[in-house]
Order: sequence, then structure tokens, then C-alpha cells
Amino acid sequence: MATTGDEGTDAARQEVLEQDAARAAPAPPGGAQAATAAAMQNQHVADEVSGAARRMYLDIPGDVMAKVTPFERYEVVDLMTQVVNGTNYFFKVKIAAFEFIHLRVHVSLFGDEPKLVAMRKGEVAAGPLEFFEE
Repeated sequence: MATTGDEGTDAARQEVLEQDAARAAPAPPGGAQAATAAAMQNQHVADEVSGAARRMYLDIPGDVMAKVTPFERYEVVDLMTQVVNGTNYFFKVKIAAFEFIHLRVHVSLFGDEPKLVAMRKGEVAAGPLEFFEE
């Protein structure tokens, strides 16, 4: 790196270069990426599909009339997003003291209601949140 001869300027330049090197590369378009802590406010998106998530968790088809009790708790503990023809949200939701589910929720570009696309439960949902299709 070329120096300016001014210690303050050279130190500031070096600090900026080190910060840039430490910064994670952005995800490619269409790639899944971890959301920031500020994005955890998306709990409301998960809340919009809590009823559908409970039905899917209990394997109750959507066309069957049934009274469904809510989860013991329903707290988003991790979140990833993927920009596609809208946004896919990948949530890790704590539903009991030691139980989690992973949800994939799609929100279209046109402001439609969030739609639960897929769910993972059991052992796989106890692990880290990651992109999934099924």
C-alpha cells in the first residue's frame, strides 16, 4: 500500500482496508443469507402463518375442519431471507422448551398474505437453520 507520509491518514486508510477485508462477502442474487438482528422484527410474518404451521405440524390437511390449539410458544429465534419472485423467509421457531420447527414462508412482491411453503420438524429442526425446499 502506498503511504501518504501522514501517520493519521495512513492509519485511517489501513483501518478501512482491514474492516473491508473482515466484512463477509454478500450472498449472490437468489442465494440464502443470514439476516441482521434488526430483521428479527419479522416475527409478525411468522405469526401470520402460525395457524397453518400448527396444522402442518399436526398433519391436518387444509380442507379438514378441525379446532387447532396454538403452540405452547411461538418465538422466532433465527431468520434467513432469500430474494426470489418475492421473499422467502426461513424461520427457526421455538415452539416448546426444547422443541423447534423450521418454516419456509413466501411473501410475494404484490403484497399478498405470507404463505407457508414448507416445514421441518423433529431432529433436523433442532439443528442450525439452513435453506430447504421440501
